[in-house]
Amino acid sequence: MNSRLLAFTALTTASLLLNARADISTGLVGYWAFNDGSGSSTAADSSGNGNNGTLTGFSDSTFATMWTTTSDPTNGGAYAIIFNQGSDTADYVSIPDATDLNFGSTVEFTVAAWVKPSAAPGNNETILRKGYLGAEEYCLDFTSAGKFRFFMRGGGDTEDAVVATTSVSANTWYHVVGVYNKSAANEVIYVNGVSNAVSSLAFQTTVVTNTSVVSIGNAQNASGSAFNLPFKGTIDDVRLYDRALSASDVFQLYTNKADSVPLVATLPSSVEVMIGGNVQLAPTSVAGGVPPFSYAYQWQANGANISGATSSLLVLTNVGLAAAGPYDLVVSEPSYSPAATSSVVVVTVTPDLTFNLNGADWSAQGTTVSWPSNNVLQLTADVGSEANSAFYSLPLYVGAFQATFTYRCVTGSSGSADGVTFCLQDDPRGAAATGTGGGDLGVVGITPSVEFEFNIYSGNAVGGIGVSFDTDGAVGPTDSTVPLVINNGDPIYTVLTYRNGLAAVTLTDTTAHTQYSTLTELDIPSILGTNVAYIGFTGSDGGSKSTQQVSNFTFVSLVDDLALQVSGNSAVISWAPAVGGYVLQQNSSLATTNWVNVTNAVNLVNGQNQVVAPITSGALFYRLSLE
Repeated sequence: MNSRLLAFTALTTASLLLNARADISTGLVGYWAFNDGSGSSTAADSSGNGNNGTLTGFSDSTFATMWTTTSDPTNGGAYAIIFNQGSDTADYVSIPDATDLNFGSTVEFTVAAWVKPSAAPGNNETILRKGYLGAEEYCLDFTSAGKFRFFMRGGGDTEDAVVATTSVSANTWYHVVGVYNKSAANEVIYVNGVSNAVSSLAFQTTVVTNTSVVSIGNAQNASGSAFNLPFKGTIDDVRLYDRALSASDVFQLYTNKADSVPLVATLPSSVEVMIGGNVQLAPTSVAGGVPPFSYAYQWQANGANISGATSSLLVLTNVGLAAAGPYDLVVSEPSYSPAATSSVVVVTVTPDLTFNLNGADWSAQGTTVSWPSNNVLQLTADVGSEANSAFYSLPLYVGAFQATFTYRCVTGSSGSADGVTFCLQDDPRGAAATGTGGGDLGVVGITPSVEFEFNIYSGNAVGGIGVSFDTDGAVGPTDSTVPLVINNGDPIYTVLTYRNGLAAVTLTDTTAHTQYSTLTELDIPSILGTNVAYIGFTGSDGGSKSTQQVSNFTFVSLVDDLALQVSGNSAVISWAPAVGGYVLQQNSSLATTNWVNVTNAVNLVNGQNQVVAPITSGALFYRLSLE
């Protein structure tokens, strides 16, 4: 059998960048990105309003050491400024008073900055302040408890402040935004893009303005005093707006990088699916965008939209060769433009059924059934009175097939019981079917069924230790496999082939190199009432117990009838449609290996796969080859 793996692609964790419609430019009256760099004594205003700042009070007259390339984690600018380190306590950036830095006319504004304290902050330590302590128009600073505080001064010299609940840690970046909103009549402080606290104080209808400088990184504790309220740490990306930013704007500002916001989709890792099986592709989480979040989805195959695939879940059914190719998910959010497309990861599609490493797409029943390692199914765990089963979740074609697996009674022959079965069934419970324990091998009660049984209990009443073919949940009588011993702890490699009404089994002890074979007549489709069935295993023990495992299982459906009829000048080739993974090939001579794939369309006619090929002057031979 050619076990070449087919591949298609599904999604994995991906960061999807979307350009935002949220507005972070309108109303910007001052923007100090602090990207001026070493040697500069100026902090340029990037808003275009000319409100440039001057580095003041720094002991380094070369203006080199205060500039750091460790900038804020989101906007990723070239530099930031470190304030008030070591013996320096008077560092600040001074921005001259200007009309657009006072908000008496708008009575709403926003202050924003990235900060990274180098030590636990103290009372009144200043991030940004306009005016001296007690007469400031607005400020971002800290309380005595080291909490972020946003403050404004209203009519009648009324102070209105809101304090964040976030505990501040040294050497950690924070994005802090204070918003005074006239329309909503409230004062809000945001930390890291999320509303952290809202003021409960009465809204001020006026803002008391002043002619003082705007200072960043320090402030005066009284009129005429030195700048002695130093913030110790790094500040970056400071902004002033003459409007109240919305929650969407603040979120954009927090996540902004080159005017984009990350939308993060976390999706499943690689999976393996059998041809003819089903697979589900879905993100395990999607985050980002503008609150309130509302996502839309569109799945694509080979870059083209899949019609109707507009939910987060994509189900591919009856997977075949045509399913191979790249899949991706386009995620959009109404507050963003354009949409974003995910990255991809390869998923393998095999022409034969396996345990899919850890039992993916298998239905395991019972309290002690498990997958202890890759491609290993444990049906009993040496605890006694066990009855377990595991079946593949989809029915497969059983009109002809080959199954291979390794059976092992791990606990060996001493007192071992009871056994396992390889079972084909069409029980109404489907893949969830399970039978009774003890000597019933976990299969009694599953019907209709056909099973090949390993019975390892010497005291059973059906012939002792041995194997048997049975139907409809019956157990025994057993046939001895001597000289091969099925319960001695050795791996027993099993090959079971069924076609044309004959079931052949060969068992090989891969340690002792002994072998046993048997052949029996069975009409499996007639017994089951169908040519598709659930494939799996059952196992049990009772008062005597054992650990029994099945490993490295494969199952492949075979074509048992390839028919050819002549119709006019055409040959009509047909075969059972339930068999996946086969391709029709032709050759002009059986003496050569020059088989080539037939590219004519495969159609479903009267319940059969059918290919119509023109009859040529020379001989042509046809076969089905498992890809």
